[in-house]
Amino acid sequence: MVYFLQIYCSHYGPKARPVAYGLLGEDYIIEREAEDPAEDWIAPLNRALESLPIQNTLYLFHGQFETRILWPYLTKKARERLEVAADLFDEIKKRTAIASLASYRLANLALQGGFEGSVCVGENFPRFFKEAGPNDLVEQIKGNLNAMAAAEKYLSRLKDRLRRADLEIDGFSLHPFQITGKTDSAMDRYVQYDDLLYVEKAGRFTLDAPAKILPYDAERRALVLESDMLIEQSVPAPEGYLIFSLENIVYYDTLLSFIHELRNKSR
Repeated sequence: MVYFLQIYCSHYGPKARPVAYGLLGEDYIIEREAEDPAEDWIAPLNRALESLPIQNTLYLFHGQFETRILWPYLTKKARERLEVAADLFDEIKKRTAIASLASYRLANLALQGGFEGSVCVGENFPRFFKEAGPNDLVEQIKGNLNAMAAAEKYLSRLKDRLRRADLEIDGFSLHPFQITGKTDSAMDRYVQYDDLLYVEKAGRFTLDAPAKILPYDAERRALVLESDMLIEQSVPAPEGYLIFSLENIVYYDTLLSFIHELRNKSR
């Protein structure tokens, strides 16, 4: 089961305080700042985090500032659970680094997962919070949580495309070019091939390669790697080159086939 947490602050800057939160799992838990200072309105969240099984993924969305503001109000056990939460923004961005999306706002990522409702997060939320009635606040937070769930559906589709057999890519960087990921294999591997370095250890792998962006034709640019590996490609390529992406299209099959061929060289 996947859980989603949204934390909302009074403003973004010094002396900010938490004013509301929403947690979506089996059901919604939504609370706002209590009028009575003696009321512990954070208690439901503390209890939920403390009881949340570690095998269930907990997602935030670009929540570093909000987490820091909420931190003093959490119990030690709730903090420990929040420390291992994943960030949807980061998880999606590192998997799309080869062909970046036009926008990484929650509303845009939620559209990729089929959600078209209202989203109000980050710096847009404080003004809404001041003006909204209790029912409108609850409905908006529900909408924000549903948007996170839709963004996670998009992330799941990305993960499916980046997985083959016991191997899954979970991140790219371009400067310098590097691919990272995880594997179910128990065997460590070290492969140095031409200017490539592939290291696999303790269920994680890293590939460093001199891939670069070059013109493909008069209008398009491609991410290419000079290599003599014979791998079936998705687009026509000059002899001695692998094409990993063309404009905003990433050829995941080529990438995964290439990594599998490298791994075979360690045998």
